[in-house]
Amino acid sequence: GGIKWWLKYVQPTLAKQLKSGALKPSVITVWLGSNDASLTNGSNPDMHVPLADYSKNLHEIVASFQAAAPSAEIVMITPPHAAAKAGVPVLDLYTHFNNMTVAKRDTYLHDGLHFSKAGHVIVNDLLRALIQKNFPDVNKQIDVWQYPFVAKWREEDPYTGSNSTAN
Repeated sequence: GGIKWWLKYVQPTLAKQLKSGALKPSVITVWLGSNDASLTNGSNPDMHVPLADYSKNLHEIVASFQAAAPSAEIVMITPPHAAAKAGVPVLDLYTHFNNMTVAKRDTYLHDGLHFSKAGHVIVNDLLRALIQKNFPDVNKQIDVWQYPFVAKWREEDPYTGSNSTAN
């Protein structure tokens, strides 16, 4: 399925960067598999992954992050049973969004899967609350930017907007 196909290329690079210290995350979120939930008789059956394989893949991913970045906390954004089996906290968006009326939920999703701006705000708020509850020391670090804020680049980049020579 989708996560296993492309992670076999990405995971070794991430593991190498984590082990070398090039990346030093406080929290790693594992949020994969929505496309793997494709139905065998749906519009994209090649993406379907059986539930047992999906769970196994997630556990392998978590184990590889735990080995490569032992000081990082891990949060899974996935079905709760998969996270419970891995022994890490879960952000259960499925239950959260399915407890809403369809009309309300549709305001947070563009196409039933991908979030609108308002949907991203909800995910951010839920993730921040989970981190604050489970990892209070990490929560203190979150408000400190480690990289320049992207909006700053847009404002100062001479090759964007009215300053662009591409027009």
